[in-house]
Amino acid sequence: MIILETERLRLRTWKEEDVEPYYKMNQDPRVIEFLPKSLSMEEVKKFIADQDRCFLENRYALFAVEEKKSGMMIRFLGLHKMEGPYFFTPAVEIGWRLAS
Repeated sequence: MIILETERLRLRTWKEEDVEPYYKMNQDPRVIEFLPKSLSMEEVKKFIADQDRCFLENRYALFAVEEKKSGMMIRFLGLHKMEGPYFFTPAVEIGWRLAS
């Protein structure tokens, strides 16, 4: 589902064909330089399923960003519901990850 569209990009929900490019993005040392670790294929699939669930429950999520010209998923961005043992949760954060 397309959420937002510009002349060059589409912000959309995730597709099955996003799994491989998102996995590769998470193996790039430049992309994950300040992240705790790279994601395994299983973690990538779980992430995508979690974002789909989040969108259905909350009407926001971390969405795939597709370059219109190539049709490739090149990043994600959006809002992420944070839960956990932190003093500031529950909260909503702005999230993004960009291919190098």
